[in-house]
Amino acid sequence: FGIVAAGQRVLFPRAAQSRESIQKILIGLVTIVDLVVYTNAPRTNFELPRADLLVFTSPLNAQAYFAKYPLLKGQKVVSIGQSTEQALRNLGCLEIITAPIPSEEVLAEICKTQLAL
Repeated sequence: FGIVAAGQRVLFPRAAQSRESIQKILIGLVTIVDLVVYTNAPRTNFELPRADLLVFTSPLNAQAYFAKYPLLKGQKVVSIGQSTEQALRNLGCLEIITAPIPSEEVLAEICKTQLAL
């Protein structure tokens, strides 16, 4: 993308809590126009039944869940990608299955496999 967009102005609509990882890569290659369009805020008022498979698609999801619930014996933890995996490790999860490619399709396939075990 940096090659295609080099020297151009590029708009990045993003969450206030974004890591801005793409923007950091493109510094000096493009003119970055930053636009915060929403704020991620975790819910705190929720109740969930026990689940055997916990699937996390963002670090914020993991933080919100584990702020309220402990990891129970026998639960499996699945992460969509590396940043979510790292957040789970920081929260004390040791055994994490991470999608090799951060996509919903790959995540669904991993979950299907894990539920069949």
